[in-house]
Amino acid sequence: MKTLTKSLAVVFAGASLAFLGACAGNKCGESTNCASIGKSCTTDKACCGKRDKACNPEAKCPVSGQAAIKGKGCCGSCGTDAAKPAKAEVDHKISTADLAALIASKPEKLYILDALVWNDKSVKIPGAHNVNSQTSDEKIHALIKDKNAHIITYCANERCSASPELLKRLKKLGYTNVHEYPAGIQGWTKAGMATEKAL
Repeated sequence: MKTLTKSLAVVFAGASLAFLGACAGNKCGESTNCASIGKSCTTDKACCGKRDKACNPEAKCPVSGQAAIKGKGCCGSCGTDAAKPAKAEVDHKISTADLAALIASKPEKLYILDALVWNDKSVKIPGAHNVNSQTSDEKIHALIKDKNAHIITYCANERCSASPELLKRLKKLGYTNVHEYPAGIQGWTKAGMATEKAL
């Protein structure tokens, strides 16, 4: 009888340790028997949440906003560690040929913005306005009143950061149709396109 009692005590102690260890940072996986303790695998820890479904490679989350954790087949805690699909990045760039065609089409609301600081030697794409880091938001709003107007930004070349920075600024100001001409004035002149004095 004493031997049986000792055996039961050892089994009970082992089960208790297994239960405590389940939430002590074990990785969520097939070896974790969440169902036996009435809990579910959550994010990168095992069996620390209310059981929704047993852990399995085909686990599907029953609650909106939850996600199966990739490679672990577990649902829980809204799947905060699950890989989220990256947002498709919109290409806001325009080529030399496309810009030339756009200008030739003579659209009503087209604004070409040169983000460089002009001097007496500067040349620009015909019709371009100078909007650089020193230009106030008020002046931009006064120049372009329509937030849906087609806007093209450019600066010196593809290594120049002024144009993409201006694009970001315009978007923050609420302009919705902004594109960048990354080749800049150097790419424009290299392609043999017409220019005019900036000042």
